[in-house]
This record gives sequence, C-alpha cells and structure tokens, in this order.
Amino acid sequence: WVIPLTLTFFQKLDLMRVTAHLLVLANFVIFCFLIARYWKEKKRESKIFFIAFGCLIIGGTSQILYIHGIAPQNFFFYHSYILGGLFQMIIFSFGLALKMKDVQEESLKTKSRLIEINQKINQVLKDEVSKKTEALEKKNQRLKEYDFIVAHDLKNPLGAILSYTEIFDLKDGDDPEKTKRIINNIRSIAFRAIDLIDGLLKVVTSGNLELRKHSIELIIKWATSQLTSKINETNTKIKQDLSVLSFFCDDVSMEQIFANIIENSIKYKNPEKDPEINIKSWEENDKIYISFQDNGIGIPEVIKSNVFSKDFRGEESKKSDIDGHGLGLYHVKNLVIGNKGTIEITDSKKGEGTTITLCFLKDP
Repeated sequence: WVIPLTLTFFQKLDLMRVTAHLLVLANFVIFCFLIARYWKEKKRESKIFFIAFGCLIIGGTSQILYIHGIAPQNFFFYHSYILGGLFQMIIFSFGLALKMKDVQEESLKTKSRLIEINQKINQVLKDEVSKKTEALEKKNQRLKEYDFIVAHDLKNPLGAILSYTEIFDLKDGDDPEKTKRIINNIRSIAFRAIDLIDGLLKVVTSGNLELRKHSIELIIKWATSQLTSKINETNTKIKQDLSVLSFFCDDVSMEQIFANIIENSIKYKNPEKDPEINIKSWEENDKIYISFQDNGIGIPEVIKSNVFSKDFRGEESKKSDIDGHGLGLYHVKNLVIGNKGTIEITDSKKGEGTTITLCFLKDP
C-alpha cells in the first residue's frame, strides 16, 4: 500500500515544481558553502564563480515565484531557471578560460624563473671556472717568474761559496784554523742556500709566509754573506744604525729582500767612488722602518714610480752591460707585501744616490 500511495502523492504534485525547488535549494547550499570557503580569498576566479551560482539561484527563485503565481506570467519568468543556468554556464566558461590563462601565465613565469635560475647557475659556474683559470694562470706566471728569481737569488750564495774556495786555493791553504773557518763558512752558506730554496718553494706552493721575530743585524749578516765576492771586489762599505734590533718577518724572504737591495746598490754604483750603504732602523707610530741609503747613480724622478713594476729596467742598465731580467725589485716588492709591509723610494737624486725604505707592522 505504501508504493501506490507514494505514486499517487507524486502524481498529484507538479514534477517541475519539485525539481525547481530542489535545484534552487541545492544551488543555494553550494553558493553559501563557496562564500564561506572562498570569500576571504582575493581571487578573480572565486568572484566569477559566485556570480555564476548567483545567476542560477536568481533564475531558480524567479521560477519558483512564477510557479506560485507571485511573479508575472511571461516568457522570461517561465524560462527563468533555464536562463539562469545558461548564464551560469557562460560565466563558468569565462571563469575557466581566465583560470586557464592564469595557469598558462604561471607556467610561463615558472619556466622563465627556471631559465633565469639556470642562467644564474651557469654564470656562477662560469665565474668559478674563470676564477680558477685565472688563479692557475697567475700561479703559472709566478712559476715562470720564479725560474728567473731562483736562478738570480741562488747565484749570490753560490758565488759566495766560490769566493771562499778561491780564498782557500790562493791563501793559507796549509793553515788548519783558516781552512776550518773557510769550510764552516762554505757549509753555512750551503745550508742557507737550501733554506732559500725551501722558502721559495713555500712561497710558490702556498703563497703564505710565516712571520716570526728575527734580528735585523743577523739578516743583514746573512744577506751580505751572499754578496761577499761583490762587496770585496767593489770595496763596498756597509754601515748600520739600528735603533730597532728585531721585527716580525719571514727570515728567508727578508734575507733575499735585503740582498737584492744591497746588490742593486752595488750594481748601480757611481763609477767615480766606492759604494757606501747606510742601513738604518727605527720605530714610529707602531711601525718598524728599515732604510737603505746608497751613494750610487740615483734614479730619475720620471721613472721612480715604475722601478717596482714587472719587467722594468732603467735606461742605465739597458745602455750598460748590467745583467738582469727586470724582476729584481718586482720580486722584492712581492716579498715585502708577503711580509705585510710596504716598500718605496723615499729619496733619490741623480748622481747622488737612492734611499729605499721598508715599512712593517710592529705587531702583525
């Protein structure tokens, strides 16, 4: 009896009315849910979907009002639910098109960002490779320069060894004390030459120097011992006025700095007088200064700023038979910088001499 009664009930109802009521109610529930869920979001698509559902709800409400005889009995209200659904589909399609456009734009932006990131990564890698290549080129260049520097700096201690052997051959060959002293000097200079090679290799491989406190007088002694033959041949006089007795440095490289400066003073001596070199040290404003003043040919003002440049040689050395590769003072400057110091020509007059001053931190 339930089934016939139910069929009778639905037959009495207008199926169109029931359907319209249910659809309007369903759309109203969905519309309320969407408002509660997306109202706070400032998205264009959300607003379009609200408008679309709103059209359908308005159409459905108009249809219900028409069915109950409240709304005017005309074509628009009769088909208002269908028209509302049609507008909903049109607006939905528009919203989906905009959404697809946004997705495409976002995809393009993402692709663009990926390309940009990839370019940045490539640039970073390129820069890193460039830096490594540049560093290797500099190191190779330094190694080439050290070919000349090692040959130049090793000539001094080896020359001193030869000088002592000549003395041994020519004089007092039968004097045991003299022989012992000369052999000890040769041994000391040979060991110092080994220290020099080790020090140069340390600079080439690591680029770092170990700074410790060393005696200025002892460094001068070792530097001049390399130049014994040249000092004796030219009758060079070296005077010392040391207010500061020691300072922080790498003794091996500092010995080469002193030896190069002293050798240059002898090399570029005034032909009319014996070379004289005055070495002074003093402290000023927490810095240690060491100066080398000679009475040589001097340096013209116009080239003073270039003498520490790589491959630079003065006109006097080019015109004369003075040998060199133009790396002497350039090498000296690099060693001074490695000892956290500076070097400059503080005074020079043509025909009167030159003063070179080194400056180092008192406590590096």
